[in-house]
Amino acid sequence: MNEITENKANYGIIAILTIGAILVVSLLYVTIPLLPVLAEAYGVPQSRLVWVGSGFGFAYAFGTIVFGTWSDRARRRNILVGGLFVLVLSSVSVRLSPSVEWLIALRTVQGFIAASFPPVALAYVGDVIAPRLRSVAISIISCGFLLAGVLGQLYASAMEQIVSWKEVFDVLAVCYLIIAVCILRLPAGVVSGDKTSVRTVIGRLFGLFRIAPLLATYAVAVTLLLSFVAMYSGLGTHIADAFGMGGRGLMWIRLAGIPGILMSPLAGQSIKRFGASKVLIAGLSIATAGIAFEALSTTVFALVVSSVIFVAGISITVPGIIVRINQLGGNARGSAVALYSFFVFIGASIGQILSSSLMHHGFRFLGISLAAILCAAAVVAWVSSQATLSMYGGNARKAS
Repeated sequence: MNEITENKANYGIIAILTIGAILVVSLLYVTIPLLPVLAEAYGVPQSRLVWVGSGFGFAYAFGTIVFGTWSDRARRRNILVGGLFVLVLSSVSVRLSPSVEWLIALRTVQGFIAASFPPVALAYVGDVIAPRLRSVAISIISCGFLLAGVLGQLYASAMEQIVSWKEVFDVLAVCYLIIAVCILRLPAGVVSGDKTSVRTVIGRLFGLFRIAPLLATYAVAVTLLLSFVAMYSGLGTHIADAFGMGGRGLMWIRLAGIPGILMSPLAGQSIKRFGASKVLIAGLSIATAGIAFEALSTTVFALVVSSVIFVAGISITVPGIIVRINQLGGNARGSAVALYSFFVFIGASIGQILSSSLMHHGFRFLGISLAAILCAAAVVAWVSSQATLSMYGGNARKAS
C-alpha cells in the first residue's frame, strides 16, 4: 500500500470514529434542553428528573472502566460494533419509557452501554492508524467529543420543536446502526492474546496508579470537563442577570465556542513537533487566561471572545493529555484511557455541583476560582513532565 492510499484509508477510519464519537457522546447532553418537555410529558416537577442525567452519568463513568479494561483482552472493533448495536435497542427503549422510573432506569443502562465507544475508540486508534497519524487521529476524535457538548443540545432542541422528544432517540438509534455497519468494514485490529485472570487484569488496572506521572495526568484530567461544565452551567444565569439575555442568547454563545473547539485537530501537529506534555501545558495556560478574562468581562463581546479562548485552551489540552496517557499506559493503554474517561466524567459531574455552589458569590468568583484550578493543573502537568524526564531518561521524548 503506497503512502497516498494508506493516508486515505487512515483518514476514512478517523472520519467514521469521529462521527461515531459525536453521536454517542451527544447522549450525555441531549436531555439537558429536554427536561422541561419531559417534566410536562410525565407530569412531574423537573427536580424529579435529575437522575435522567445523573443516572446516565454515573453509569457512563463506571462503564468506561469496564469496557476500557475489557478492550485490552479482546478485539476492540468487536466491542465498538457490539456496543453500538445494543445502543440501538437501548435508545429505542428510552423513548418507550412508560414512567419516570423506567426512563431513569433505561437512561442508566444507556449510559453504561454508551461508555463502550469513547475509551475503546481511542485505544483502537493505536491498533489501526499509522504511527505518524495517531496524534492527529486522537486530536480529531477528541474534537468530536467536545463538539458533542454543543451539537447534542442543539440537535435535541431542534428535534423537539420539529417533531417530539421521542424522535430525538429514534434518529440516534438509526445513526448508531449505520455507524456500526461502517465500523464492521474497518480493519479488525489486534488482540493482545492476554488470557490472564480477571483478578490479574484488575490488579494491572490499579497498578496504573503506581505510575506517578500517569497519576498526576489523571488529576489534571479531572479539571478539564469540570471547568468546561462549570463555566457553561454558570454562564446562563450570568448573561441573564448581567446582560438580560435568555436561553437563546446562551445558545448563541455556545455556538460561538465551536471555532475554539476546532482548534483540537491542530493540536495533533503541535504534539508531533513539541511533544504531548508541552502541548497540554500550553493548552491549560490558554484556558486559564480565557476563563480569567471571561470572569472580568463587562461586555457581551468580551465575554464571547474570552469564552472562545477558554474553549480553545481546553480543546488543545484534551488531545495532548490523551496522547500522554496512551504513551504512559504502554500495553495497558485501553485501561489507561478508560481511567482517563472515568476521571474526566467525574470532573464533569463535580463541575455542575461546583458551579451551583460558587455562583452564589457571582460569576466573577466562579471564573476566578476555575482559573485558579486550571493554573494549578498546569503546574501539576509541568512537574509531571519533569518527573517523566527523570524516569525515562534517554526515552523521555517518547514518554513526554
